[in-house]
Amino acid sequence: TKIADALRENGVAYQFVNEKVLEKLGGVREGRLVVGKCAYSAVVLANCRELKENTVRLLTSYLNEGGKLAVEGAAPAFVGGVPADLSALKSNVSLVALPKPRGVAACECEYTYRTLDSGARFVFAVNDSAAPAKLSLAGRFSELNLETLEGFSPQSEFTVPPFGSLLLEENGAYVISAEVLMSESSIEPGEEGVLYKAGLVPFYKDADNWIAIWIQQYGNDPNARLTAQGRIGGKVWTGMNEFGFWDGDWIPGFNPVLQPVEFSIKCEVVGRTINIYIDDEYVSSISAQGDIPYTSGNASYGVIVQNGKAQFSNIVLQDESAIVSETVITVTVKTIDGELVKDAIVKNSSEDFINNGDGTYTLTVPVRTPVTVGVQKEGYVYLTYEVSSANMYQPQVHITLQIAKEETIEIPEFDDIEPTDINVGAIAGGCIGGAVGVAAIVLAVVLIVKKKKAQK
Repeated sequence: TKIADALRENGVAYQFVNEKVLEKLGGVREGRLVVGKCAYSAVVLANCRELKENTVRLLTSYLNEGGKLAVEGAAPAFVGGVPADLSALKSNVSLVALPKPRGVAACECEYTYRTLDSGARFVFAVNDSAAPAKLSLAGRFSELNLETLEGFSPQSEFTVPPFGSLLLEENGAYVISAEVLMSESSIEPGEEGVLYKAGLVPFYKDADNWIAIWIQQYGNDPNARLTAQGRIGGKVWTGMNEFGFWDGDWIPGFNPVLQPVEFSIKCEVVGRTINIYIDDEYVSSISAQGDIPYTSGNASYGVIVQNGKAQFSNIVLQDESAIVSETVITVTVKTIDGELVKDAIVKNSSEDFINNGDGTYTLTVPVRTPVTVGVQKEGYVYLTYEVSSANMYQPQVHITLQIAKEETIEIPEFDDIEPTDINVGAIAGGCIGGAVGVAAIVLAVVLIVKKKKAQK
């Protein structure tokens, strides 16, 4: 336990292995101890007084090829129960000098770091304590959903929840965007089975690894829709049909078959997921079941157009610095009369917004975080508002909420019988939303009537 604690404190990832596994799967390759498909840059013998003959041969070969060995505690002195001279199996490195994974800067819990043959790098962190554990990584990593393998926006600092775990994938994610004018369709309105399309090819490596994402409209469709086609490792992407096509959302008001349509399209590649934006508003996501091979500069990028003409301009390729990792929510609180409220309590569940002192309240959360705003002020009706999940892909969200006072009226007493207290509520509301920078306005007008005995 002390040795394991020392390794963890020094940021060294480790695994335990027994001699039966070494006998069956062990080997040496290029100065590393190989166990199955895993290769290790160092070996620690922790209080190993007795070893099997096969283990001695394996470790001797490992040392002869320049392997690193740390002997801690009691040194080995027996082979198969018989005393033996094992002085050759001696330390050539200390625990504090053991190599650390280049992707991990600091970690307060157990973790495993792995590099696959494809070059993809993963960190799996496990927290077995009752307190949250901090994990700092040297690079940008995306947390993966273990059910869908969808990757969230990349960052370097993580918190592993108490008695919880995180699976993180390193990525060199990027954004590719363009402005598109679908100017002339060769499809006649009402013509069935033929489509006019234009869009982006975020990457093309080879016939088995590529994707194209576009806006399309059939001649007989009322609107255009977002769709895609592609393969990863020779297989179609998650959610695509057997022919490799994925049908996303309809785009209301886009009718390129009938008239020219101008729009911007942005593809944000994060881990195994591509987030798609039209005119800077999030529309949909598509995920791969395997790694997206966009690294090492071996992927091409381009555009796609079919059955018509389209002009592409301002094609921009950016690195992960362009990816949204946080959303800043700013709530402006007003009364029904339009007066700013500077002393309200604004929360998202148990999380307080920062009161800026000018009637606005701010909270920063990781992108995609569900947010329900609650506004409380003494003498006013409590108000809640659920922020649209589509907005939570944006770097900034601005919301204006209006709160109403509780009103009390008197009701006369009849026949000396005191009426029971009842509350009668009337609520009316609406929401006007738009792009980033356009406030969503929510009106929540509530009248609460409290019955009282009239004063005689």
